[in-house]
Amino acid sequence: MLSTFLIVALTVLTVTATNNTDNQPYSFPTDNQMIDALQLLIQYYENNVHYVIVDAYYGLRAASELIQQTIYSYQNGLSNLDKNQIHRVKQLYIDSIRILSQINQLTNNLTEHRYREFYKMLHTPFPWPKRLTQLKFVKETPANSTDNHISYMAISDTCLLDMMGGGLHHRPPCTITDSCWNGITNFGADGYNITHQFLAIFVGEQFNCTTKIYQRSHNLGGTERVKRILCTHIYYEMMEMLNKGLVNGTLQDLFIEQIYICGGGGGYKQFLRREFLAMILKWRNKDGCFLPYHGPYITLHPILDKNNTESNSMSPMMNRKLLEHADSLEGCDQHTTSLAMIDIALYLRWYSLRGLSSSTTTASITVNNKATNLSPGIIGAIAVTIAIIVVIVALLFIYFVNPFHHERQGYRVIGSSNN
Repeated sequence: MLSTFLIVALTVLTVTATNNTDNQPYSFPTDNQMIDALQLLIQYYENNVHYVIVDAYYGLRAASELIQQTIYSYQNGLSNLDKNQIHRVKQLYIDSIRILSQINQLTNNLTEHRYREFYKMLHTPFPWPKRLTQLKFVKETPANSTDNHISYMAISDTCLLDMMGGGLHHRPPCTITDSCWNGITNFGADGYNITHQFLAIFVGEQFNCTTKIYQRSHNLGGTERVKRILCTHIYYEMMEMLNKGLVNGTLQDLFIEQIYICGGGGGYKQFLRREFLAMILKWRNKDGCFLPYHGPYITLHPILDKNNTESNSMSPMMNRKLLEHADSLEGCDQHTTSLAMIDIALYLRWYSLRGLSSSTTTASITVNNKATNLSPGIIGAIAVTIAIIVVIVALLFIYFVNPFHHERQGYRVIGSSNN
């Protein structure tokens, strides 16, 4: 009876686990697939080197630094990449530096002013976190007197220029005016306003303004707590967007930027879930760059047809309409494409590492730990497994402690000895 139950239980468990695995819409990209994606993006930049805007230059610079860090990890024996893969990664870095140099020499009149304005930010190393950490969500947001109806985006560039030093008012480096700080700590903001609030702190750290920022943030619990507050709001907003679906290019662009800001700038693990990158890569066109995507892969649980494939929702008319408003000859959005390149380089940088504890002083992440990325189906299978184990243990306990079991067992032993 007990053995029969065990067989049935294990069969049910196997079927449940198999069904849940087969129904997963996303599979995490391999190291080779991430390298392939970066190669296509490098080619995109090469093909459009005469038309690169400042935002796209920023994306290529940031990605090149992350690629360089991936190489350093390999050289320090911390990488899972093999010799062929690291050779390809080194070539990515060489090509990115070469293209950045070409863009510097080809800056045209349309972008020259903005390029020169942000020159220092574009050529100063980024303050990437040395390790990934778990974001400790802040439930209670400190009160402030900021008018939530004022958009921080209206003053974002001015605040960044003040932080770098110079700008329209020729201020000294690490200048943080009251209006800028009130804007940065307006915890009722949303969308691009929040990501740029965090970006201001990130740029401040880039220019060694940590002491000034801490002095400003002391009454709010310090710089790290302000960053946690901002990324808490960003995470909740991001998950709400995902539940509703990233139905247009603006939401998709914001989603990619949120990953860069809090996953890259903040170093928070929750923003680097495996399925996020798998979903983003679904949005690429055949050239590997990005424009508004109109298929089913706009949520963590997309609705697919019975064959588990994507329907062809990108009509020729839609493609032509998008090309008319494109930022390059290839019809891709440069801002979205450059942010996506940062995200892909970011994932490769962390997920190519060997499984190290995030508490160590070296940059690390436990890449084999899938507990934080489980889908509801897999969680259900685990719950069923635990329930079955509990039932089996209970039955075994009852079976062996039952006094009638001992009596019958003893009778059989005596009977067998008499024979």
